[in-house]
Amino acid sequence: MLKRWLKLLGKILLALIVLLVVFLLVGRFRGQIALASYRRKLAAQGEKLSPQHFVSAVCGVPVITSGPRRLPQRKLRNTGTMSDAIDRLT
Repeated sequence: MLKRWLKLLGKILLALIVLLVVFLLVGRFRGQIALASYRRKLAAQGEKLSPQHFVSAVCGVPVITSGPRRLPQRKLRNTGTMSDAIDRLT
């Protein structure tokens, strides 16, 4: 009797594992199909999808690092310039 229950429990557990694997595989394939469709749509609109175009378009490091040099020197209230205030703190 116990052996029969263990076999049944094993079959149920195996069925749940198989169901989970099938669910994950179906989701993966649906995602790949949707991504391919979206990429085709973007390419038809003229979007560039290569990594080289993405990095050159998004990379803002030169802009960020050149920003402080383009700012005018401003006087702080009663302390002189920012560099003077920093020098006083150190």
